[in-house]
Amino acid sequence: MTSKTNKKFVSSIIFVSILSLIVFFPFKSTIKAESYSIQDTMKHGEMKHGQMQHMQHGSMSGMKSDMQKMHKQMMSMKMTGDPDYDFAQMMIQHHKGAIDMSKKEISKGKDKEVKSMAKQVIDDQNREIKELQAYVKKNRSSKAGKAEESDVTGSTEKSMKDKMNDMQTKMQDMNMTGDQDKDYVSMMMIHHEHGIDLAKDYMDKAKDANLKKMAQQMVDENQKQIDKMKDWQGNHK
Repeated sequence: MTSKTNKKFVSSIIFVSILSLIVFFPFKSTIKAESYSIQDTMKHGEMKHGQMQHMQHGSMSGMKSDMQKMHKQMMSMKMTGDPDYDFAQMMIQHHKGAIDMSKKEISKGKDKEVKSMAKQVIDDQNREIKELQAYVKKNRSSKAGKAEESDVTGSTEKSMKDKMNDMQTKMQDMNMTGDQDKDYVSMMMIHHEHGIDLAKDYMDKAKDANLKKMAQQMVDENQKQIDKMKDWQGNHK
């Protein structure tokens, strides 16, 4: 080769090398960027899934905590031996447990029908709490100190507390699915069944006609809600 030819050959090699660099580096950067993008998306998805699981678990444990709190307050109540007064006090705490659970369902739940049922529970239980509190306030002075004086160990106290322990056992043995709506429905059905048992047991001993009538209304309303929840469960297996 002549000197002139050699220069042309070298120039051609340099040109091809530069062209390769221009084409290859952007392509490599794009691949790398896409790789990072996929990894970041996967990590974000894993984090989001983990956060959702954590939130769901927190809500589930929160509902059980509400029931444990309700159970503790009911078990620590001082019974007077008067079935009307004791039933009223007991059901106030029982209703508060249902309200706390239902508020969590409205906050964390996804199913519109279940959230609507939870709102109905809150409305019904709040209304009944006001009526029960009015009865307790009206009769408190006549019952003050009676429990200590009589050292109550009668059938009313034993029956109510046996039923409370039975509900607590069912709640603790319940297998939580991690689905807020399904777990709320299952727990609320247990709660309502327990409420029905307490009301029926009280009606056998009731003296106050108005409170007895209210207890029957509780049975009817709770049973209607249980039936609706059973229908929902049948459609969401």
